[in-house]
Amino acid sequence: MALSALADIPSFGPALVRALTAALAPRRWEPWNAHNDHRAYPSPRCAYLADTALRIAGQRWAVDPVRLRLEGEGQLPRLSAVSSVTVELTVDPGRLSEGYGTLREALTLLEAGHLSSALVEAGLAAGLAVRTSVGGTGGTSDAMVELTFTQELRPSPDGSTVRPWRQVAPVRSGALGPRGLSADPRPLAAELLHRLIRDSRPPVGSLARTPADRPGVARLRHRLAVRGVTGIHDGVHRLDGASADSHGLVLLQRGPATEWLQSASGFGPAEVDVTGLNLVWVMTGEVDATVRQEGADGYPNLLLTAGAAAQHVCSAAAASGLFCRPVRNFDEAETEAAVLAGAGEDAVYMLLIGRPRALDFCYDLTDPEDPTWP
Repeated sequence: MALSALADIPSFGPALVRALTAALAPRRWEPWNAHNDHRAYPSPRCAYLADTALRIAGQRWAVDPVRLRLEGEGQLPRLSAVSSVTVELTVDPGRLSEGYGTLREALTLLEAGHLSSALVEAGLAAGLAVRTSVGGTGGTSDAMVELTFTQELRPSPDGSTVRPWRQVAPVRSGALGPRGLSADPRPLAAELLHRLIRDSRPPVGSLARTPADRPGVARLRHRLAVRGVTGIHDGVHRLDGASADSHGLVLLQRGPATEWLQSASGFGPAEVDVTGLNLVWVMTGEVDATVRQEGADGYPNLLLTAGAAAQHVCSAAAASGLFCRPVRNFDEAETEAAVLAGAGEDAVYMLLIGRPRALDFCYDLTDPEDPTWP
């Protein structure tokens, strides 16, 4: 059954179809790339380790994101009576080769967090309200995130009703070239960094928000290694929303911070030029404290949170013409030392950010006849 059948849901069916298509369907195909297809969120080697299914009026339908179809038995329920649709997100680490070792579970949960935020962003951009929750993982293979979409638009502070999120940016870049990943060496305007920080703040409904409901969110820390940004000192900065700087940057130490992270990364400079990047965004979390407080679900939940936060950074970077390459291949102890992590903090995720040297050679899969795309 075609996913477009959901457009018959009164009031929010067409918006729901737009949101699901934007978040789940392939975005582009790169003929030179061995790993395809590319979607709104990253996946290691484009393995796509998470599956989605819809719960509609008590029935469950698996989503085929490539063919944009719903797979299930019987017929859809009477759509005129549907007031909300829930997206179930489950994961399968086994789709990655055994060579990844213990990284398979971590990468899978990070991807699930990315996907949850891609769905949140697409839903809000389409004018839908979204509520996100995490089920008890009890082990990685059972991890699940649930997102419920409705048409309940939230009022703005002045009492009017507006779309609460920017449009989803359809163009992204991995900054890959024939000699690996590297950034444009010219200085980056401070305004771009400030915009990146502002636009990456998690919206309502994201797993990276509501620390009162999810204690792991409060223990996620953000540090930026900055190089070559006009008006900003090269060095390590802490992102602190409570700081006097309206952009939330607190300088911790001056110096060649991206150079320090080059040796900590799992890449050689010829493969990934970390030193030449403008920004390296490092997330840390208090893993031991999280596990003590939340039990076996603590670490998986922290990874889901980090992936969710990273997706908002990736989207904000794309909207500003920057690439944002998430990586988990780094030496944790060296990374923690390089970004001056506090006692009890563990490096969880790293985002490599800069301006691409050139546009990727790729095919844009956006339908030119589709008026719903911005």
